[in-house]
Amino acid sequence: MVGGFNHNFRYRGHMFHVQTEDSGVKKAEITSLLYSGGTILARHTSSYEEQRDLPNVAEQVEERMKEQHKQMLRDLKNGGFDDRIAAMGIALTGDEAPVEKPVEKPVEKPIEKPIEKPIEKPIEKPIEKPIEKPVEKPVEKPVEKPIEKPIEKPIEKPIEKPIEKPIEKPIEKPVEKPVEKPIEKPIEKPIEKPIEKPIEKPIEKPIEKPKSLRELVTLYLKAGRK
Repeated sequence: MVGGFNHNFRYRGHMFHVQTEDSGVKKAEITSLLYSGGTILARHTSSYEEQRDLPNVAEQVEERMKEQHKQMLRDLKNGGFDDRIAAMGIALTGDEAPVEKPVEKPVEKPIEKPIEKPIEKPIEKPIEKPIEKPVEKPVEKPVEKPIEKPIEKPIEKPIEKPIEKPIEKPIEKPVEKPVEKPIEKPIEKPIEKPIEKPIEKPIEKPIEKPKSLRELVTLYLKAGRK
């Protein structure tokens, strides 16, 4: 968004105010307003939608705002808004004041902060301490003492004790027990019983009883012949 322009202009004995503003790239409109006190007398709006994708859109919009702002001042001076002014009941005189140049507000550019470079601290070198040499102490020689010879004592011979031989115990042999063999029992064979055959009894034929006297006589005669 480009900063706006504001201008106070005296026309025929009356003070007017012209204001021009940018709505921003999203809406892409430039609006100029003519005020008398706090009342809007005229409005003019133009679009710059075809220019909002340009890389230098801010410069293009600023130039168009200046031109539109000046054009509204010229229209006021040339009597282009006299009818509207009269309709609002504002009395104008015949004196015309010279056109005051609009106060141009400079485009507010963002202040570029200088990139703060990190301050390079000097590398502190460690203070080299002198190497302290050790103080050489004089070597103290030991005082040589006279060697004292030990007094020789007579060697005492040890009393020989008789060596006690251990009593040998006879080695007890283990008594060998005879191995008891198990008594073998004779295997008893089962007694075979004779198979008893059943006695065959003669089949007794049943005696046929005679049915009549004649048969009885015949049988009797047969028995007598035998």
